[in-house]
Amino acid sequence: MRVAGWGDAALWMAKRGLTREENEHPVRLLSPRRGPLEALKAIIASDAFDCLKGVCYTGLTSCRDLTMSLGLAVLGTRVCIGTPLPLWGSKKVRDGLAALFEVCGGEFTHFDHPADANEILQWFQEQ
Repeated sequence: MRVAGWGDAALWMAKRGLTREENEHPVRLLSPRRGPLEALKAIIASDAFDCLKGVCYTGLTSCRDLTMSLGLAVLGTRVCIGTPLPLWGSKKVRDGLAALFEVCGGEFTHFDHPADANEILQWFQEQ
C-alpha cells in the first residue's frame, strides 16, 4: 500500500525512516496546505481512484483542515477524522450531511473520542 502524509504524521514517518527511497514503497510527504488535494489529483490522473482507501486526519489543526475534509468527502472520498469535532451540530444536520456524502460516493467518519491507531486501521480496512 502506498502512503502519503503531512504535518505531524509526516514528521513521525520521516523520523522512522519510512520516507527513504530504498524502501519498496517509500512514504511520500505532502504540503500541509495543499497535500490532500494534490494527492487526490494525482490519483485521479493515474486512473487509480478505486485504489484510494481514504484520507485520515489524525487531528485538525485549523478550520481549513475541516473544510478540506468536508470537501474531499463531497468529491467522493472516504474521510476519517481521528479526533472529536469541536462543534458538530444537530442530528438533522449530521444526517443531512451523511446523506449528501453518500449521494456523492463519499464518506465522513469521526469519533467522539481521540481514536487510537487500531481504530483508524480498522476504518481503513472496512472498505
